[in-house]
Amino acid sequence: MRIESTDNKIYQLFYCYSIQNYEQCLILCDELLAKNPIDQTIWFIKIRVLTEMSYLDDTEYNANDIIFDERVLNTDFIPRPGTTATGKTPRSGGGRTPLTGNRIVHTSGAATLPSTPGFNQSVRPSSSKGQFLPGFFRVANYKDITSFIRLGTESLADDGVNQLIDTEKLDLKKVSSEKISRALFLYIYYFENKYHKALELAAHATVSHDYKDWWWKVQLGKCYYKLGLFLDAIKQFESALKLESTENTYLYLSKTFLKLQKNNDAIQCIERGLEKHNDSIDLLLALARIYETQGDLDHSVEYFRKVLYIDNSNKEALASLASNSFYKDQPEVALRYYKRLLQMGFYDNAEIWNNIGLCTFYSQQYDMCLVCFERALQIAENDITVSDIWYNLSQVANSIGDIPLTYRCLKLAIASNPSHYEAWNNLGVLEALSYNNKESAKTHFNVSTKGTDYLYEPFFNSAILNMSEGNIQESYNQCKKSLEIFPEFNRGKELMKTLENHLSII
Repeated sequence: MRIESTDNKIYQLFYCYSIQNYEQCLILCDELLAKNPIDQTIWFIKIRVLTEMSYLDDTEYNANDIIFDERVLNTDFIPRPGTTATGKTPRSGGGRTPLTGNRIVHTSGAATLPSTPGFNQSVRPSSSKGQFLPGFFRVANYKDITSFIRLGTESLADDGVNQLIDTEKLDLKKVSSEKISRALFLYIYYFENKYHKALELAAHATVSHDYKDWWWKVQLGKCYYKLGLFLDAIKQFESALKLESTENTYLYLSKTFLKLQKNNDAIQCIERGLEKHNDSIDLLLALARIYETQGDLDHSVEYFRKVLYIDNSNKEALASLASNSFYKDQPEVALRYYKRLLQMGFYDNAEIWNNIGLCTFYSQQYDMCLVCFERALQIAENDITVSDIWYNLSQVANSIGDIPLTYRCLKLAIASNPSHYEAWNNLGVLEALSYNNKESAKTHFNVSTKGTDYLYEPFFNSAILNMSEGNIQESYNQCKKSLEIFPEFNRGKELMKTLENHLSII
């Protein structure tokens, strides 16, 4: 008969923590706490485990990564270093005010639409970035286990689920000077997501360390950022950089500039970081992303290539360079990048197989094209991906002149995702040109125009259709809407001049 001692379980706990088997760690912690509910060592380890399990790398810019809270409207409530952290009580019933605007970012991966009635022969593959490799998270930097400090048994209350510490009962000012304060902050920030409490703790800790601890200044900046106080966040990040130059601080600072739509300041911030950390993959990727969002693809490709020079297995750089090569009519080069991703183990990803199918088609490797699309359909995990694959198959079918197959593929794309407005537009084109069903084409164009505000092709196609029927005024209105979305559309400008001449004669 084997006797399990408490010491053996503690050794097992440390071993599971070292190999990142966090589920087993929680089981062992619960067993040990059942015997001794106020064991501070086990509580500390459980806090670290829960923090690690909920940790996400938040250095990358995200348009929706701040919280909206009524207390944000009352800045007197926000604690700052050197002041008391218990300010005025927030007013009840305060409305939530958005702090930033949202922009529509088209990441569905579908191909672009034709600009005239008919199909465009230049088809883009599904965008791999942001779908098949989401996040590109890095591992947390807080792996060291420090000495165990007592929190005080009053604040420790295990309810049997996840509530380990009642932060409302903690004396954060007292705890801020203890060694456990960092672990407690990370637990409150990442696991409980109580950013006001985390800010209060960080403010007290900054004061207790005489404003000379760069780590706490960074945490202050992170809390201010989450609460939408971007100018305060910038001050803390800049102050932290004066004490210690770290890669993550530059990333947080650049992210704050991007939130304020100061792209040039964000670029300069990262360039400052690269002067001291010239081989930092994270900084190079951040700079490449900024240039990519600005439309400066040449600089973006330059920095993605620098990333591959340092790390030839970087997923994001490979996917971005592959997509860029395809759009530059270099499907053979794009195919090499996608094959590299397959070699790295991403062979169960529908988007990659879809993109390889398009690359093989436009590089005239027809024997592999349909096989890749078939594989993509087999492993697709959601209807949106299936819809994009059928849409791209319709482009391939149209390129070889198979109109019935093109029609069926578009129908299947819409059946998988009724909100695929590009497919609605192209189906209207087929109805008008191939089947001479103008009423059905109008219906499809109307669905496409009402469902989105970033497509100019449905308005232009509808204008062409109305003009052919002699409805000059309606054609003029549709063409005007098309040019409002895309003012540099040459075919639209020519049609507008023709319609204006007709209206002047009338």
